[in-house]
Amino acid sequence: MELYLLPVQVKGLLDSKLLYPTPVKDRYRAEYHGQTEFFRIDCNGAVYDSNEDHVKVLTNPPEIGIRRSGHVITDKAITADYDLFDFILNKNQIDSRPLSVPNRFINDRAASICMNFTKPQHLRGDENPDKGNVSFFEEVVIDALNRMVADAGYSGEVLVWHSDETHNPFSPGFNPSDKPVFFIPHNKPRQVGSFDELKSLYQEFRNAGYQSMLSARF
Repeated sequence: MELYLLPVQVKGLLDSKLLYPTPVKDRYRAEYHGQTEFFRIDCNGAVYDSNEDHVKVLTNPPEIGIRRSGHVITDKAITADYDLFDFILNKNQIDSRPLSVPNRFINDRAASICMNFTKPQHLRGDENPDKGNVSFFEEVVIDALNRMVADAGYSGEVLVWHSDETHNPFSPGFNPSDKPVFFIPHNKPRQVGSFDELKSLYQEFRNAGYQSMLSARF
């Protein structure tokens, strides 16, 4: 839907440094993914990008400060992307990432003692400041996914952006409520809802000749 902001919402964004004024009236700037984006907000609260296209989001947030079911409604406009869970290669493929994925200590005291074991190590190059622990192979696949989404009729910004959760060196661990869906060549998609289901599916992948390895963070 097209984005409209109330004056109080614009003020909230300015006060929280999520939006900045410019010398030009009704023109604003914001930082996204390390880049500066410019917007125009007209007298009706309609938000336009630098191409004068109306900005679209999933919903508008009119309930600033209202508590609903114990949660505080945010004043930030809501957007979304597709989060990737894992890239599983064939046994004959090679994928090189810039950072290792260290173990995750459940005990905070143990983690503080073993800091070297809980920090990601540099393997090849530097982590992408915007996309995370992403490899060249993964970037090629991400670009292909975004082209396919556009071919399906989507006309907004890219929906697939950053590295997958399995290779995230700072992942908080596997969350069963995420219920990741796996797309498998020449097979129907599979969805898992528990860690046991995930381990079982990864074993199936290994039996089929794929390099399926659970993250040390899980």
